[in-house]
Amino acid sequence: MWNQLSVWAAVSGITKALAQKLAPAPAAHSSSLILAQISGPVEQAVSAYTKALTPALLGKQDVVGLAFAVNGVLKSADIYVSAALFVSMRDKLLKAGAVEAIRLPFLQSLGQSPETVATVGGNFNVARRQSATTSWLESRDGTNFLHRSLLKR
Repeated sequence: MWNQLSVWAAVSGITKALAQKLAPAPAAHSSSLILAQISGPVEQAVSAYTKALTPALLGKQDVVGLAFAVNGVLKSADIYVSAALFVSMRDKLLKAGAVEAIRLPFLQSLGQSPETVATVGGNFNVARRQSATTSWLESRDGTNFLHRSLLKR
């Protein structure tokens, strides 16, 4: 059951996780998520995500929702009745997803996993890494990646 104390505890956990991931650490705001989110270090990190993701959504007249996953785990999916309503919420959804991605630990176990590469034709290949909990696949044109998937096993 959620009560005000559990909300404050959740906010405190999020702000502490953000402070551990970013340098310089944002000012500690144990009871205000919005103050933590508008701190300089958090805004800079969020901006890197949103600048990379926003172009994929711009100019699309038929997009009515957004789903995002962190480390292969679906975190949120939002669908709206119209593209206009989605556009009004798009930036907020991207920022929320970016904060979640920054706060959670990255898949470090994949770093120690050996990479296997298979040529699938011409200069195209598929690279694969696996850990006990995660599969990582990457399609490449030479050394440039074309598509990357992270999946929880």
